[in-house]
Amino acid sequence: MIKLIKQTAIEVGYTYGKRRMRVVLNNQGYNIGIYQTATLMKKANVVAIRPRKRHYYPNTRLMFKKAKNLLNRVFEQQSINTHWVGDITYIKTYQGERLIDQ
Repeated sequence: MIKLIKQTAIEVGYTYGKRRMRVVLNNQGYNIGIYQTATLMKKANVVAIRPRKRHYYPNTRLMFKKAKNLLNRVFEQQSINTHWVGDITYIKTYQGERLIDQ
């Protein structure tokens, strides 16, 4: 079974976890559960690699848009209120959502 697990992992690019690997083993005639599949995967040193979703900005059609570093990390300026800095990672704007009046 370990040879089959290693072979399947290579064929699918290490994307199968314990649940999909169990289906493959059951289709090959092995009556095995999820937890035993996970144990055999550990013995075979097979770990599922989960693909990450790439971040996409739909308005600009560019990947990973970053702002320019205009201050050059000089945050102490000569006068007050000339430069404002901050880290805004998420602001909910409700843009595109339909509000239903009842």
